[in-house]
Amino acid sequence: MENLKKIIELDTKSAIQAFKANEFSIMNAFANRAMANSIMGKDKKLVLPGFFLKDLAMNYGIILAQPDSAISTAKTIGNAYLQFLLDCVNKIEEIKLEDLWKTFFDFNLKIKEFLKDTFEKENYSSDEPKFGNEAFLWLLNYLDESKKILIEPRNRLFEGTINEMDRIFKVHGSLENGFYALSMLRALQRYYSYFGIAYKNDDKIDENEVKKIYPYIERIKKVMLVEKFDINEVMDVVCELTASWRMFFIRYMEIQPNIGIERAIQLPEEVKSRLTKSVTQAMEKEVKEVKEETPPKEKEVKEK
Repeated sequence: MENLKKIIELDTKSAIQAFKANEFSIMNAFANRAMANSIMGKDKKLVLPGFFLKDLAMNYGIILAQPDSAISTAKTIGNAYLQFLLDCVNKIEEIKLEDLWKTFFDFNLKIKEFLKDTFEKENYSSDEPKFGNEAFLWLLNYLDESKKILIEPRNRLFEGTINEMDRIFKVHGSLENGFYALSMLRALQRYYSYFGIAYKNDDKIDENEVKKIYPYIERIKKVMLVEKFDINEVMDVVCELTASWRMFFIRYMEIQPNIGIERAIQLPEEVKSRLTKSVTQAMEKEVKEVKEETPPKEKEVKEK
């Protein structure tokens, strides 16, 4: 498709502007737009700017909501990475696939420190990447063993697995292939999230349709099991699932009720809990400050 690279560049620039303004939900929308546009072309690497930007939008939204947020320092690291990503779009044909993924992995190792709460920062001072990979593989095996419940419309198997992997990566890290397996699983979860509306029959999701995604689980596990993984396999899975996900979006649009199209960031349950706690603490602090600033006479009037 003519000028597709230029279009992705504009999507990326728009996402960067939203990033600079701390508008991370809008950044997420531009990331979705970049992925949607990318599937219209033939260069698989053009899927990656939007795919990576979506992760950034989620993580920086979490950082911003934390008490005593170090958002400014975290954004310094983000600005450097986003400039790299924008440069890559301009010369996408010249960039090696391995370099795109490795730089994304290295960036996530840096930024995860800002996702830790106070106690985590004090106690998890060094990474244990081998443990991270072993835990990821255990979780993927559990996912594989439990995959039959994917026919239940209310199951959250993918979300729960991703939540655990996110938690482990945040405090322990992982090896490269473990991190890539997590990225592949995110793509699979986004695709599967539409099955409940597309293939639901008699309060069950069509088992034949669900079985079609079983091979993706095997492909994700394989990336972790082989001694030398194939980055092209990672790319193929991400591209196939991203294209299928965006096709579902065209058919059904946003499946979440009462949320603007492509504006909501999908957050793990642990993240939702942390955000709720952060907002509560901020409100309590604000109320305390108002009380301390209220003149004594005004207090007496209010008491009467």
